[in-house]
Amino acid sequence: MSDRTPQPDARLARSRLSNRAAEAIKRRIVGGAYPPGARLPTEKALSEELGVTRLTIREALSQLSATGFIESRHGSGTYVLDLRERESFQLLSEMLQAGRHLTPEECISVLDFRARVVGAFADAIVASVTPEQVAALRALVGSADAASEPQVLAALDYRFNEVLAQASGSWFLVLLLRSMREVHLQLGAVVYRDHGDVETVLSTLRALVDALSRRRPARFAAILQTYLRGAIAVVSAQPARPTAAPATGARSSRQSAEAKKSGRGARRPDR
Repeated sequence: MSDRTPQPDARLARSRLSNRAAEAIKRRIVGGAYPPGARLPTEKALSEELGVTRLTIREALSQLSATGFIESRHGSGTYVLDLRERESFQLLSEMLQAGRHLTPEECISVLDFRARVVGAFADAIVASVTPEQVAALRALVGSADAASEPQVLAALDYRFNEVLAQASGSWFLVLLLRSMREVHLQLGAVVYRDHGDVETVLSTLRALVDALSRRRPARFAAILQTYLRGAIAVVSAQPARPTAAPATGARSSRQSAEAKKSGRGARRPDR
């Protein structure tokens, strides 16, 4: 019986390499290096550029073809497809992960859709929410209160919305929300980065949880619309700011607002 340490499965190792190669090519497509209609370099050229075998490149191209980024034309080569004509939630999610950024118009479109759809479930959420879900929502707000980075706040906000969707009792709403996770995370980071006073957002979330715990449907529906429509107002107010701008600490804006309220912001240090 051999006591040699088993070697990693070669197919698994190659699969990981092909995934990385696919991501590298995908980033070039999303970034515009390979625009719609462009013919990709040959497998040989790509393998040399990325430092992998032609077999790995072939598997990577197969992945990209299956997800709708490219298509192979017999006897001609492999071409980049016009992603705008083929966009789906899955494809959009993959493009966002590869570096695509939503335009201000797209942000507003998504946020308006969310406000209309989620808002329609307000009564169902109040009627069906469980004590455990209320506790989970309250804990998420507590975690957000201790957070500072827009990306972290966006992730907590996504989870808050996911619990609301689960509380609605609508399986399809949960699936829809999860299919838009990358969109929600990017939008959330923009909103928390650009909002002048993050504490206002968190106060709104606390009020939502309070209305839910007290089973007050009218108040919950009104606050929910304030929360959902407020995100649209933030994005609409700053259409020129790129969604890719480096995130600044959201906590600093909150601390600045609190300092102004307490008068600390107006003091000058003693000399």
